[in-house]
Amino acid sequence: MRVVNTLFSGARLRCLFACGFLLVGFMPTAQALYKAVSFREMVSTADLIAIGTVTDKTVRWGEQGKMVFTDVQLSDIERIFDNGAYSNQQSDSLVVTLAGGELDGVGFAVSDTPDFKLGQRVLLYLNQYEGPVVTPIVGGMQGLYRIIHDDVSGQEYPLTWIGNGIRAVDQNG
Repeated sequence: MRVVNTLFSGARLRCLFACGFLLVGFMPTAQALYKAVSFREMVSTADLIAIGTVTDKTVRWGEQGKMVFTDVQLSDIERIFDNGAYSNQQSDSLVVTLAGGELDGVGFAVSDTPDFKLGQRVLLYLNQYEGPVVTPIVGGMQGLYRIIHDDVSGQEYPLTWIGNGIRAVDQNG
């Protein structure tokens, strides 16, 4: 009994806890990463390519009551390409449904899904799916661009979701 007390007492116990926290901190986490999608692939696989302004967000429980979804309402829609998959929606507005959100004080964060801000202007490459999906955005965040307005030139420019400008598009996309 004396050996056990000496082995797990004082400084050794604190060291054991510290090592345990370090090990837990370096354990891998699960992520839903998408493979890289070229610009050409995004254009050729998208059912809808559109620019719109975020006007509303509604968070709701899924049909089975186990998952939360966020419906993002966009208006002032400029449809660049539409193969008809989104024809059930009005031409001047668009609703994009994403997994995750915060409802009833509980947050559900899903990787590779954006948090749209009201008033934000975006360019979206979308696929239409039957039933719930994590995100209809082609390639996850790769098919989503923020549109910024340059006050000096008066021009609008797309930025990737993480804020990078588009430098070039080559023949391969």
